[in-house]
Amino acid sequence: MNRRYLILFGSLWLLLIVILAIYQSKTGTEPEVTPPITSPTASETAVQYEERGIALVEEHRYDEAIIEFNKAIELNPELAMAYVNRGYAYYGQGDFDQAIADCSKAIELNPNLAMAYNNRGIAYGVQEGYDKAIADFDKAIELDPGLAIAYYNRAYANKLLWRKAPAIADLEKFIELSDDPGLVESAQQLLDELRR
Repeated sequence: MNRRYLILFGSLWLLLIVILAIYQSKTGTEPEVTPPITSPTASETAVQYEERGIALVEEHRYDEAIIEFNKAIELNPELAMAYVNRGYAYYGQGDFDQAIADCSKAIELNPNLAMAYNNRGIAYGVQEGYDKAIADFDKAIELDPGLAIAYYNRAYANKLLWRKAPAIADLEKFIELSDDPGLVESAQQLLDELRR
């Protein structure tokens, strides 16, 4: 397995959750949530558990995050983003098969959730399933042409497959769309490398 690919995409997963939150705040879209169901022992909603899980993921406390996402899913099994976020936590633990399974469940619940395709593509990529990864990045971009990170991820997968022209095109599109200076710099370095 390409260690550089694993490290890069591991870092990107954390960024993806932040990007999703920013995207949702800019577009005003929120994951569809059925009315919260209260457990007999707690009055917290599924979304509260999910939010706590996201905070734990940001601290790289994946085991604890998974517990929170499990509670969210138990309270609201239709909360697709809880599966995406739990998938990220599994990814952080190195359990790529479970990350793929959770993203697939999120897609089953909400086939229009671009981030689920993007994240599943990252997990496929780490397992060197680059063609599957690219197919998922394609779908993410089809669903949300403004999802900059999907262009970056697809570019990187194409680079690993020695597909220089599509990688260059995607990096250029990523740079055009992204507002993350650190990732833009990384994309520019990769672009310069590909153009040599």
